[in-house]
Amino acid sequence: MYHTCGDSCRKIYSSLRSLIGISHPFGGGFYWTLLQCTEELEVEDLQSTLDVNSKLAVALLVLKECFNPMCDPRRNIDMITHAAYNRRSEFSRLNYAGFYTVVLEQDNEIISAASIRVHGARIAEMPLIGTRHKYRRLGMCRCLVGAIEKTVFIFKGGEFHIACDSRTI
Repeated sequence: MYHTCGDSCRKIYSSLRSLIGISHPFGGGFYWTLLQCTEELEVEDLQSTLDVNSKLAVALLVLKECFNPMCDPRRNIDMITHAAYNRRSEFSRLNYAGFYTVVLEQDNEIISAASIRVHGARIAEMPLIGTRHKYRRLGMCRCLVGAIEKTVFIFKGGEFHIACDSRTI
């Protein structure tokens, strides 16, 4: 468990952990799933761990399809992979602990993926979101953001920060 800021943060992180790996219907035959890589393997959860890791691998492919490589210039670390797999680091610029990956699926195919991180009870960030080429311009990112806002973004009155390139607005 990550260091938390108090009881309200603990409740948020506990709620998020309980959602990991569970597909939630979102209408129109779409489902969203919250994913997070874990190193805690339990025999009774082996299948769900395999499912989460398989979806994470595909989500990473979606994000890499959408973004140019982003490597830390000092360590040559692939930052997209580290965000998708919530990798820890002693360097704050490379510490992706606490990141979750959210995917939008239809007919067992991952269409869109996003990386999010919740900062306590008031702020969440989404530095990466992308949709497979063949599903672009169909509102898939909007659907995924809607799912995140309605369900994952469980705290009230918080801020949701979405990183973007000014050329894409």
